[in-house]
Amino acid sequence: MSRAFALAALVALLPLSSPALHAQETVELLSLEDCVALALARNGSILEAKSKVEEYEAVLSEVESVFYPKLQLMGYAAPMYTVTGDAQQYQRSWKALSDWGPYLHLQGQYLQILHTFGRAEEAELAAQEQAQLYAAKLREAELAVALEVYRFAYLYMYTQSVLPTLDRGDEVVATASASAREKYDAATGEVDMADLMRLEYFSAKLAELRIEAESGASLALAALEHTMGKSDGQPWQLSSTLLPKELSAPEASLETLILEAAGRRPEWAQLEHGLAAATHLIESEKMAMAPALFLAAQFGADWAPTRDDLDNPYLNDEYNQLHAGFAIGFLWDFDPAKAFAKVEQAQALAKQVQALEVFASTGIPLRIRKSYEEVQRIVSSAEAVKRSLKAAQKWMVFSATAFSSGVGDARELLEGAAAFLEANAKYYERLMQYQIARVELEFAVGSLLDRLPASTMFPD
Repeated sequence: MSRAFALAALVALLPLSSPALHAQETVELLSLEDCVALALARNGSILEAKSKVEEYEAVLSEVESVFYPKLQLMGYAAPMYTVTGDAQQYQRSWKALSDWGPYLHLQGQYLQILHTFGRAEEAELAAQEQAQLYAAKLREAELAVALEVYRFAYLYMYTQSVLPTLDRGDEVVATASASAREKYDAATGEVDMADLMRLEYFSAKLAELRIEAESGASLALAALEHTMGKSDGQPWQLSSTLLPKELSAPEASLETLILEAAGRRPEWAQLEHGLAAATHLIESEKMAMAPALFLAAQFGADWAPTRDDLDNPYLNDEYNQLHAGFAIGFLWDFDPAKAFAKVEQAQALAKQVQALEVFASTGIPLRIRKSYEEVQRIVSSAEAVKRSLKAAQKWMVFSATAFSSGVGDARELLEGAAAFLEANAKYYERLMQYQIARVELEFAVGSLLDRLPASTMFPD
């Protein structure tokens, strides 16, 4: 009996703030799906996964920018002394302040990539696949956070479902203790001091278990609020605090669920996009030594009124000129050692993805099978657990009635009460295990988020 109660106390996770602490405040009621939706909007791991998606979308934009036109401009102003004459005869004047004037320079260059022989195109495809890969990782993080929220909630519901049994035990022991005290004080011989101490011990044990459960409640609140990212201080509680009692085996077969997971689990999408990204990256690096064709144009303008303009096409006058032109050319960066090293890195990445595929092909079906069989086992044993609970309840009632009427002793009463409390804890433990097994099965298949209605929305 004490083992069952210790288990009940240790797993008591309570996502409820005490109504007494917020008697003057409005308490927000949240369903399980509301809690999940809130976690998906605010959980730290979800926000991190979203930022990764945004990061690789930015990488994709950077790769695509290779095909965008590029313009570079530069200009400056500087002082310039006076120079008169030409290249053969000239005179410089710089001692007086009037000898100095401005020198203005402006230059620009335009560049447009025309063709990279497939390298940039493959890099773009690799970046697109990487963005899809991290979108699938985001989906995986959402499933993991949702599963955590459901686990916390069902553990709390288990505790709340068991607590009324503790109340019932307190009532039975209190009634029996009062009756035993009267008989002991009357010296009828039906009750001795040992009987009184047995009842006192059982009452103290119930109080101890209740304290442990309530202590776990505050820790549970912090854990669930951390998962939900809820830090606004608004008091809230679950709209439903008791475990559902309906149990049913999975409607679909195990084979059907495994096939469904092949199209829904985000890990498969990660493998698909990861392998595609590695493949495109390999092709891109193989083309690293290919030239890039480009169209370029440039212009320049210089003006210095303190210098004579040299009107000679064979002399470079960098102080008074205006020029422009365009050309088609190529850039060839030939570095075979570096290119081969990059190809080997991309090939190693592809091998890593392939190794993960081997692991996922066995790990995911195994997890589905485990959860599937767990649900079936609990459903099959539920009827036997119900029968044991009903028998233990009758045992406690009969022994309590017998003790009150003087034909039973305290030991028999406590044994009946202990059996009822243990059977009740076992019954609700089965209900909790069933609900957790169901959500774990849906997580393994990849359909857990289907529980969320489309209207369940929370702002970021």
